[in-house]
Amino acid sequence: MDVAEDIKVCRKCVVEPAVEAGLCPGCLLRAWKALQRLEARRQALTPVMAPAPLEDPILEVAEVAERLRVDPSTVYRLIRAGRLRAVEIGRRRVVRASAFARFVLENRTRRVG
Repeated sequence: MDVAEDIKVCRKCVVEPAVEAGLCPGCLLRAWKALQRLEARRQALTPVMAPAPLEDPILEVAEVAERLRVDPSTVYRLIRAGRLRAVEIGRRRVVRASAFARFVLENRTRRVG
């Protein structure tokens, strides 16, 4: 669709164009609104992009247990207690790498001395 089809100008603008834009203020406003409608139509026809995949990798309970050097049942206990955040995918539970890093930082021990 051409923008020129959408713009209606007055006789004054057709016969004696305004100084700079070639349109009187009323026609200029109508032209701007026509461009806005055209842009809205273009955006409506643009396909919606699929969301980007998560940048944050996920870890299986076994991987978390291996990294913490504990039994997987201990990891499940931490999840149930709410100390380690996990996501349930079907019957599986997975831990985001950022949640694991947060858990490690919050629960690290400090050396004295």
